[in-house]
Amino acid sequence: PNLAHQFCWNIPLYDFTIMLEPPGSMSAPGVASNLPPGARFRCFLKTARDLTNLLALLHKDKAKRRNIRCEARPQGLKFSSQSSAKDVMVVAWLRTSTPITFVGSTEEEFSLPLDPLFQCLQIFSERASILMTYPSGDSNCLHLLMEEDGARTECTVQTVHSEEASSDFTAIGLGLEEPKSQLLPDPGSWRRALAEFHERKMDGATLQLTLKAPPPPQANAAGGGASAGLSNSSAVVFESTMLSSQVQVELPFSAFKEGFKLAEPVEQAGQVSHSYYLTSVLDSCMKAAKEATAVRIHVDPVGRMSCEFVLKSRANESQLFFQAAICPMAALQDDHPMATTLEDVL
Repeated sequence: PNLAHQFCWNIPLYDFTIMLEPPGSMSAPGVASNLPPGARFRCFLKTARDLTNLLALLHKDKAKRRNIRCEARPQGLKFSSQSSAKDVMVVAWLRTSTPITFVGSTEEEFSLPLDPLFQCLQIFSERASILMTYPSGDSNCLHLLMEEDGARTECTVQTVHSEEASSDFTAIGLGLEEPKSQLLPDPGSWRRALAEFHERKMDGATLQLTLKAPPPPQANAAGGGASAGLSNSSAVVFESTMLSSQVQVELPFSAFKEGFKLAEPVEQAGQVSHSYYLTSVLDSCMKAAKEATAVRIHVDPVGRMSCEFVLKSRANESQLFFQAAICPMAALQDDHPMATTLEDVL
């Protein structure tokens, strides 16, 4: 009962070790504050499930070789990735209540293969805590120490050279250009609207998004009262046409009780429409929409759309955020690249 049992596997891109030890637990801040020689930062998470759920939003079965960028800051961890078509960038934030311990610089950046890291974390439940250390020993590896029900598991994931995972985000721009429209939809309504197009998801399919200005007061009164007329009017219209079939979903103003503010040029024109690849919108937003407790949508004049989600955390000590920046089809065909910024907009 007082002996530790250890089992080891060596798999390409990561090493895997399971240790069965006497009862005990990793503790933050004690464990997190003591860095081994050579390590530059260490982060303790009360539950590994928060990290797993965030990475699941970046993970797609068709992109098992995708690399993600990891940035460690005193307030938490940030992960980012770009679609192979370069029309979508996704960013996930995990903000922790336990300070991240640094040696020297108060920030670290490195790139990781997403699939090995995701598969390693996926086997653990909500009860598993995790201690992340970088780099591990003499190698530029991310070391993970996870503990669940007295068993400790070590996983070492190899990082990749930054130039291998570097991306050009000139077509997207997370900051977006002013003036931009801001929508605060009910999370359930936004999720159900996107779900209507799931069966139509195929390469080449498009999704048209139309934002409509509120009808004038006299039009509302004719419909039986200003308040009732505004609530029933369409604020956002999704439309997808494939061959001879068409799907259209309308969201009324009542689905935007938290806020619906259009940019002034859109208000003056009455409405504006932008087209996106359907797969780009669904692949980047559907998973996040299912977990979201709050949603915020920004659309700038050229149609670049930022979908921002506040997510449920399995540990009350963490805050989880996810953002998908989606470039419209018209901008992808523009010969003039747009200015970009990677500033946090949440």
